[in-house]
Amino acid sequence: MAGNLPALSWVTPPAADTDHPPDSACAGENWTVQQINAVMQGPQSQWNTTVIFLTWDDFGGFYDHAAPPFRDQYGLGIRVPMIVIGPWAIQGVYHTEVEFASVLRFMEETFALPNLGGADTVANDFQDAFNYSQTPLPQLVLSQRTCPKASPDDPVFDPDDLDD
Repeated sequence: MAGNLPALSWVTPPAADTDHPPDSACAGENWTVQQINAVMQGPQSQWNTTVIFLTWDDFGGFYDHAAPPFRDQYGLGIRVPMIVIGPWAIQGVYHTEVEFASVLRFMEETFALPNLGGADTVANDFQDAFNYSQTPLPQLVLSQRTCPKASPDDPVFDPDDLDD
């Protein structure tokens, strides 16, 4: 790989690979794995200064036993997955409360940028998710899954068909 990444990239999938019904969650996962693998297969020198924050824009409709924390009238809402990938990331489950603005706060702290004055002013900055004195974690190339093919006879799930 060329190793020509900018200092900051924000990557979102094309419409067909978003994991949203009726599109394939498997195809969406494979798209994400392809992006992460591209970084993992880049130069070691670039990997040593990389962090990937992987998250989703909603919770996927799955039950969550924990009530959303209260902060203000808007709240934080239902939890969504967040995965921190990088050579300095602490391995294991990260229990610190974060939000989408935490990624922005991390960027502000890392690049010495001014705070925007919104949710990022109170968001966790992820600094406790890293150990810069540990042996750097190696690059790990992930495997893609073989996605099942949908039959033309398979019903298409439409959330609008659900009863309220």
